Amino acid sequence: MSRSLRVTLLASICLLSFAGQAIADVNDTLRARILQEKIFTPATNLFVQVLDRQAILRVGNYQPNTEEVMRIDSVLAAKKIIDAYPQISCVVVRFAWSTDKYTDIFVTSKQIVSFGAGTMEKSELLAGLTCVKLSSGDSPQFVFSRYFVEGESALAKGDNGKAELLFNTAFQEAPNYKAAALESKVATDYIELSRNYSAREDYDNAARVLKKIIELREAAGGGPDNIETAKLYLALGDNYIAARRQSDLEETLGKFVNGAKGTPIASTVVYAQALEKLASGMQAGNPKEQELLREALKVREALPGAEDINLVMSLEKLADSLSKTAKHAEAVDLYKRAIIALDKAMASKDQARRISYEVYSTSVNRMHHKLAALGHGPNAKSQSSSAHW
Repeated sequence: MSRSLRVTLLASICLLSFAGQAIADVNDTLRARILQEKIFTPATNLFVQVLDRQAILRVGNYQPNTEEVMRIDSVLAAKKIIDAYPQISCVVVRFAWSTDKYTDIFVTSKQIVSFGAGTMEKSELLAGLTCVKLSSGDSPQFVFSRYFVEGESALAKGDNGKAELLFNTAFQEAPNYKAAALESKVATDYIELSRNYSAREDYDNAARVLKKIIELREAAGGGPDNIETAKLYLALGDNYIAARRQSDLEETLGKFVNGAKGTPIASTVVYAQALEKLASGMQAGNPKEQELLREALKVREALPGAEDINLVMSLEKLADSLSKTAKHAEAVDLYKRAIIALDKAMASKDQARRISYEVYSTSVNRMHHKLAALGHGPNAKSQSSSAHW
């Protein structure tokens, strides 16, 4: 948002619309309701804009006696807006004190509902309002940080909608601070926010926040060849797998794989994981699936200290696919290599890679069963299971 929009209360209205009403109509209707309640004086300048699930109320020529009064007036005005448009999740009340100073107060529908239901006291409501005070002289980095820190606070409290709004506002209010999108902490917070949505099976919102930060990172120069961006693509792929959105999975991870090919990222675990996830939605035995699994296995085997349970799984996935297309000899070789990798993982000096005997025994027995099904190994006839130690 430009600096002029921060301090201009009566902005020009163009072609935007909401719920079938022009913004001018929305503004006039809500402004009249707020003034009717005498929340502000008749001399107060008000402008209301509704965008998707967010409303912005710009307030000018307003001088409250105390900050508490300002917070109370914000809640009362926000309630009128939310009552009129129940789908709104948050109202940002922006007080312009002068041409260079303003204060944003965020009021969520959750807070309004909780207070109305009696589950939140007035003092708790007012204290819980996010309040951001800024001036036109603040640096873009400072402006970004003020909103983003508040977003992290909301995220820590499990208020995902408010956290997302504050994160997005940070980027909107500091458009010149493009470096923010490349900060690893920012990527981590967006991934956590996405996982919070996914945990509630809200896959659409989970995907939206990840696509948002990926778009911002790529615009700032952090494309698929950047490790943090790669992790975001992987998280987006996980979301599509959970939502069973195969076409979106193929499009997203296909874009990442092609974009990272030939870069240092192509030799990392993240790249191998992307290849395996891309293959996971394909029919077992599909030539393209086998191609992806071979490439993923090649990457994993080239990694330092590759012998761990993840390498075993990579070997097993490819072997399982090959066994379905009569490529039994190669499948047998891969199962045997998986057993060797299990031996090394069991005896690894690296505690992070070492596996327990229970995992080892279960995995080895599974490999022997699969070898037996192909007519190989000590269990080919009896089909009994035991570790080979």
